[in-house]
Amino acid sequence: NLKTMIIQNPEFQIAEDLKSGKIVLWYWGRDEIGPRALCNRSILADPRQYNTVTRLNKIKDREQWRPLAPVLLEEHYGLIFDSKMDENMRYMLVTSKVKDSFKNKITGVVHSDGTSRPQIIEESSENPIKKVLRAFSDKTDCPCLINTSLNTFGEPIAFSPNDLFKIMFQIGTNV
Repeated sequence: NLKTMIIQNPEFQIAEDLKSGKIVLWYWGRDEIGPRALCNRSILADPRQYNTVTRLNKIKDREQWRPLAPVLLEEHYGLIFDSKMDENMRYMLVTSKVKDSFKNKITGVVHSDGTSRPQIIEESSENPIKKVLRAFSDKTDCPCLINTSLNTFGEPIAFSPNDLFKIMFQIGTNV
């Protein structure tokens, strides 16, 4: 069932949906160009369950071995990762070693070598994804989400609302 909601504080409903295993299509703000989802056109999911990776790869018709990335607030970086934060992490360009204490908590975004390719949302960002991340963290004690580009196999990242609806109908009830 695809559903449309207009609610006062959508971040709480989105966080609840993610917590319950739903996959969320996130379409906000300016367009994105390039190979990375930077939280303007993203598919978001709960990283705590590895089976989420299987579901996302099925939706996107991707090979199972292809890694997914976490999105998190800048303030939570040191909680999850051992490496020094790098400016390029805003663009998912750098891998970082996941702390042993978090490897089993966020299995959906930890690569086989124990690293991940985080996307850091800076405090100065105006993207409302910050509210979703905080709400999800409050509900689950997990300070990150899976973030992958809002597209399906062979298609560019959603450019327009029409593209978003096309993707919604392609993936149907998998969300």
